[in-house]
Amino acid sequence: MRGSSNRLHRYASHRATMWKPPAVIAEFAATFVVAGVVVAVGVRAWNTYETDIRPFARVVPTFTPTPIPDPEKARAEGRRLRLVLDGLGAANAFRAAGQRDWAIERYREVLQVDPGNLDARAGLRELGVVAPPVAVLNTPVPSPTPLEPTNTPTRR
Repeated sequence: MRGSSNRLHRYASHRATMWKPPAVIAEFAATFVVAGVVVAVGVRAWNTYETDIRPFARVVPTFTPTPIPDPEKARAEGRRLRLVLDGLGAANAFRAAGQRDWAIERYREVLQVDPGNLDARAGLRELGVVAPPVAVLNTPVPSPTPLEPTNTPTRR
């Protein structure tokens, strides 16, 4: 009997050192609680960023309202710029090809669309033609018209 009780004692002491259920369960529970708190704080921070910070980051604060360009005026200005650039390109190509008269015609067409165009004036001067006089510094500059502000932040 003595040998069997000794064996049971060694088994019981070995099992006690090997497995400690309350400590392991408490450690796992603490790990899951900490992970849950980290996830909850991260979700709350992201929601705060999306609702309170990000909408205002898209807005540039200004003292004057940001004008919305008129689409018709923008298209007309784009057509005018395209005419000027195409005319200058054609005039430069004609001048490079040695077709002086056609180059002078194209430069004059550019000056009819944009009287202050310095490239067309320089091209005519290089061809020995006097450009029509115009006050380059007094060409009208479009001014923005005040409109209703379009950059008011909205809160979701």
